[in-house]
Amino acid sequence: MEVLEGLKAKVSVDATEGEIQLARKEVRQHVEALDRDLLRQAAAVCATTSGRGGGSTEWEKEVERLLHLDFGHFESSSNLRALLKEYRVVSGDIARSEERIKSVKKVEDWWSNFERCKDCKRNAEYAQAVGLLGDLKLSDVDDLDDAQERETMDKEQSSLSLALSLEVKNHLQKLVQAEHSSEGGTVSVRTSPGEGGRAPSPVDLWASCDDLGILAGELGSLTALLEKEVVSRVLGGMKGFKLVHREENGCRWTVKGDSEDPVGLEPLRSYVDLVSFLWGSAFGKNQSCREAALAVLWAPLVKVMKGIWAEAITGESFTSSDGYSGLVQAILGMEGELETQGLLKAEDELLSRHLEGHFESLGEAIKRGFLAKARNLVTNKYGKGLADTLLVGAWDKNVIIAEALLSQRHSSHQSLEAVSAKSLRIDELPVVEFGTLLISSVSAELVSLLESIMEEASSCRNAMVTHKFIEAIEDIALVWVHLPALLHRQELESVAQFVMMYFNDTNYIMGSMASLVCKWHDLIKKCGKLSDLTKQIDCLGKVAFSHSYGQVRGRAAELQSLVSGSKLFRNTHKANQETKVRAAIAEVRQKVERVAHIWKPILPPAYFSKFLGAILENVCTSIYAEILSAKDISIKETESLPEVLLELVGDGLKPFLVRGSPGQPESLESEEFFGRLIGGFAPSWAKLVELVNLFAMSLDEIHRGWESRRLRATFTGDEICHFISLVFEDSELRSEKMDLVLRDAA
Repeated sequence: MEVLEGLKAKVSVDATEGEIQLARKEVRQHVEALDRDLLRQAAAVCATTSGRGGGSTEWEKEVERLLHLDFGHFESSSNLRALLKEYRVVSGDIARSEERIKSVKKVEDWWSNFERCKDCKRNAEYAQAVGLLGDLKLSDVDDLDDAQERETMDKEQSSLSLALSLEVKNHLQKLVQAEHSSEGGTVSVRTSPGEGGRAPSPVDLWASCDDLGILAGELGSLTALLEKEVVSRVLGGMKGFKLVHREENGCRWTVKGDSEDPVGLEPLRSYVDLVSFLWGSAFGKNQSCREAALAVLWAPLVKVMKGIWAEAITGESFTSSDGYSGLVQAILGMEGELETQGLLKAEDELLSRHLEGHFESLGEAIKRGFLAKARNLVTNKYGKGLADTLLVGAWDKNVIIAEALLSQRHSSHQSLEAVSAKSLRIDELPVVEFGTLLISSVSAELVSLLESIMEEASSCRNAMVTHKFIEAIEDIALVWVHLPALLHRQELESVAQFVMMYFNDTNYIMGSMASLVCKWHDLIKKCGKLSDLTKQIDCLGKVAFSHSYGQVRGRAAELQSLVSGSKLFRNTHKANQETKVRAAIAEVRQKVERVAHIWKPILPPAYFSKFLGAILENVCTSIYAEILSAKDISIKETESLPEVLLELVGDGLKPFLVRGSPGQPESLESEEFFGRLIGGFAPSWAKLVELVNLFAMSLDEIHRGWESRRLRATFTGDEICHFISLVFEDSELRSEKMDLVLRDAA
């Protein structure tokens, strides 16, 4: 456009003809130069789009863009359009030629693969042949124009597939050969050479079956043959079965007589060897054949061995033999070999799992027998009442053992597993020198049962049964913990006699269990049950005390309700109030005497003192607090209150000790002896006794009693000062004595 503008500038309106002609020539030359440039661009576009085929439109769009440039001299018959037309014709021919070449190449490849497949078949490489056959897909040559050639290819493929199937079937039908007699037989696995002189392997044969679609049928034929000619005959004489010879391609076996081993371990080893041979040789360890191999080789064995073991391994033989743990380990080893070979898996029905379950059921049956005896004792005898009672000695020794064992378990410095047998020897432990135990005949029989169980456990040669014996002791302890509580729920809540008998029985069982743990410490620890038995001993102790303390809390609450609240101890100098308080205190004493008369003939002195002391401590604490909660105590009240308190403490502990303790010698039945025991659990009893004396003492006497330390055994300095402030009027002397007491107390 710039050239044309320049020419316009050169040619004026009055230009001559020569000038105009010269200008036209320059324009024409310029246009031709543009045409040549455009043609070169079009040719370049055509060159870059060569081979895209007639269906491509990118290069056409580019040429159309060049044709429509704003040059008015282009027409439809221009050189550029001629070039475009010629290119379209040529590119279409090229594209059709290329497609034809591709199609011919596919056909050539197909026939090449077909020939390779035939070669593999001739060389008995059936798995590879089947793989190549699967690659001969006629869909790859769908665009083949020659229908006759396509039909030929289809027929050849079908014919080759059929020939492969027939050859593989023929080999598999001849794969296993078996012979037998009444005393044994042979089984061999061999394949015949193929067309090329090479014998196929069973691995190759089974690998090709699945793709050929003949796996199920051929497996059915082989398993039927093995079941009829080998497995049924071997398992029919399993007790006498023996694999006498095995080589790479076959083995020989006999079924003469019975094995000396009643559990059939040696015949089982031979059979597992036979299974290993058939799985590797006949089935080629092919995972597609695993389920069928298990069904024909393994499942019948499991059924037969279950029967042999049910007959041979009874409760009696199981208890007396020490070889059964080795049997399980041997079978686990055999199964491990078959698992390594790919035949067995963890989810299959394993002989070891069945045998362990059989052992477990035998052990549980033994344990259930002991539990049945224990349950019968508890429900049929203890459940009918207290039954007969008897005294047993050395009970305190058992209690000390139990406490020692529990303290070892709870020690922060020594774990339970570190407890040595020596540290719990009976003869090395302290023994309480007084008291025997009144128990029911049921608990005595139950302890005898526990002792007999441990005796049997110690003589048992089978460690698995020993474990069950010790578990039986645990379970019997649980029976005792739970059954009486169900049978006598009401009695354990209300009947004082029954509660303490149950306490004695439970502690006797607990102590006896502790003694057994000490005696058979090493055996129990070896079985891994030391911790469990210790927990049961602990549980028995808690159960024994829980019901007893329930009784103590109930009695204490009942007595406390008689003396607490309503300012009972106010105005006791008045006749009607004094009578009321005396009646309440008398009722308290009577109730304490009643429960003491029930408990003392049953409980050993230490536990009688512990439980009775807890009741006395509770009621005496309440009385003491009620009396000293007043703002002041009048002179008349200081005279009446001691008289009221003497209703309870006037005769000391003697009214509560009328009955004798079980088996207690007279020398240990004194009030002094029990006073020391009960005093340790009921310090408030001594406080009430001294309180009676305090009411009769002057300020000087109280101060001297404090200085002599007699009162300090019972009261604190604050308590003495509080008493003085209630009873004595405010004075310099009172303040002086109170200061002396507090200063001395500090």
